Amino acid sequence: MYSKVKNFLQNGENKKALFFYATLISAMLFFVLLQPLGEPPDEANHYLIVQYICLHGTIPHGADPEILIFGYGGSYAYQPILTYIIQGYLLRFLFGFCKDGYLLLLAARLVNVVFGIIMAVYVRKTAKLLFRSASWQWLFSILIMFLPQSLFLHTYVNTDSMAMMSTAIMVYAWLNGYRTHWNRTSCLTLAAGISFCALSYYNAYGFILCSILFFIYTWFEKDSVSGKRQLNWKGMLRYGLFISAVVLLCISWWFIRNAVLYNGDFLGLAARAKCTLETATEQYHPLTKKTYYNTGYSLFYMIFRTDFLELLTNSTIATFGPMSIVTFKHIYTVIKWLTVLSLAAVICIPKRLIQDVCPKCHKADSASALCPAPPEEWDTADRRALYVCMLSCIVITVSLCVGYSYLSDYQPQGRYILPMLVPFAYFMTLGMSRIAGLLQAKLKIRAALLSRLPSFLTTLVALFYFYALWITLIRVVFPVYYPTSILYYIRNLI
Repeated sequence: MYSKVKNFLQNGENKKALFFYATLISAMLFFVLLQPLGEPPDEANHYLIVQYICLHGTIPHGADPEILIFGYGGSYAYQPILTYIIQGYLLRFLFGFCKDGYLLLLAARLVNVVFGIIMAVYVRKTAKLLFRSASWQWLFSILIMFLPQSLFLHTYVNTDSMAMMSTAIMVYAWLNGYRTHWNRTSCLTLAAGISFCALSYYNAYGFILCSILFFIYTWFEKDSVSGKRQLNWKGMLRYGLFISAVVLLCISWWFIRNAVLYNGDFLGLAARAKCTLETATEQYHPLTKKTYYNTGYSLFYMIFRTDFLELLTNSTIATFGPMSIVTFKHIYTVIKWLTVLSLAAVICIPKRLIQDVCPKCHKADSASALCPAPPEEWDTADRRALYVCMLSCIVITVSLCVGYSYLSDYQPQGRYILPMLVPFAYFMTLGMSRIAGLLQAKLKIRAALLSRLPSFLTTLVALFYFYALWITLIRVVFPVYYPTSILYYIRNLI
């Protein structure tokens, strides 16, 4: 056993992975233990459903008085709540051994921590299919998992955490499905990702649509004679029906239940709107509440003439509590500039100007292990199809958030657009790799030093993200929450 551990730790990549997961879990647990109930966004209203299931052992009707949202009316029980169901029945089991409210809340939050760990595993698996260089693989993983707001979503009671996890699973399934031409494992992986997404949060549903489109595209195969692409109907239907059957088996119970309870409204949207009209107070009533739409302002005005963009971008990076706890200004500035520069590089730096250097022989090699592209067997059309699906996921997710703020309720919160983080981080990493490649081609220094440039850039970005996360936790979140935190309660209990 000792020799196995020793051999494992002798591998540099294994050491990095151990540090990656240990740091991730430590930071998530720190957040979990610091936050009192009700401080994270809408956690108190989410937890009402968990408590209901814990006490009654059944899933509530959306209009049950015990779970109605005070003021706003309606409840979260109309939308998919698989996360709350898991948490509720877990607490019901634990309730027989422990009736301490703080510890039960801790157990419920740990469910989302598990989702975060699973997401991290699939992010790492995805990174290895997107990039050949270990440096870019780690950079991609860190941009996703150590963005403070992304990590924060896995530390309190919500359905966002499962939605984030599902997006990582689906993107991995696309890449693995293409590579294996949809073997059984990749089909089951895609079915699992779609199922988790469908039972988590509607704002991530764009990934389901793009999963279907990308799956269909992969069955357009080149004819060996003419070279033209033709749809392989037999293969597509065979594997597509298999995935569909698994998905329907996993999710149909929820939508059938909604249809039975809410007079055919299987999504629950109309039923929730009706309940909200009946239970909301005058201040938050949909018919009297002011929005930018019903007051005559344009969408352009809301986005560019108000604080919408600043609030949305800042809360995508790091805003905690009920959108009231912000971190240091330089953290927002650096991450914003890093994002702008990397995305600009994707657009402005053509691939012909990039020169990669092989880390083994230190010679220029356009097909080296540093090539930041999908697996090398992907041709141009396939790569473009992947990019279109990734961009569509970003656009759909952001559009849903913007539309909701404009038409219904002004809430420019980053958690609503974070499901797009996996494809977004891919383009950021691609941009940084383009910058590194351009520098490798233009700088007149030793090839041995040039080959270490990707590792150097990745280390710089990683150190800043680790710094941003921990200084935010220790200098910003800890002083605010410690006196009322679960950590303080457990300390006194001991």
